[in-house]
Amino acid sequence: MARSFTDREKEIIKRGLQNACKQSWTQHGYKKTSVDGLCRQAGISKGAFYLFFESKEALFCDVLCFVQQEICDAALEMMERQKEKRGVAEALKFIYREYDKNNFLCHSDSVDFTVLKNRLSEEQARKIEESNLRGRKLFFWPAAFAVQGR
Repeated sequence: MARSFTDREKEIIKRGLQNACKQSWTQHGYKKTSVDGLCRQAGISKGAFYLFFESKEALFCDVLCFVQQEICDAALEMMERQKEKRGVAEALKFIYREYDKNNFLCHSDSVDFTVLKNRLSEEQARKIEESNLRGRKLFFWPAAFAVQGR
């Protein structure tokens, strides 16, 4: 009989899968990241993986959107804390470091990323596009801020 997970275990496992995905995606890319490998890192069976994500693509979509949201939230907070050019500069440096650390964010024109995009469901593609739009809006805010002469 299959073992069920507590809510706390589910949270820990899901976070473990997300972290393993982010690490493997950064190091090896989408195509070379396997569900089997991610499950080994998270300490679960491959069958249990599908209790958390409907597919490998769903996990990658979740990770991409989560990382983008974290970066946007942190950058906005920096710009809010320092409402001058210094805050914008601090946020842009932070964004650059995060993109460097999470290199999968920079390679959206690669063959590897194209393979992922081609396998996404319409809903997943829409979710990523919305996440990308939030990120682009972040860059409009500092430009408008600078134009105001602050």
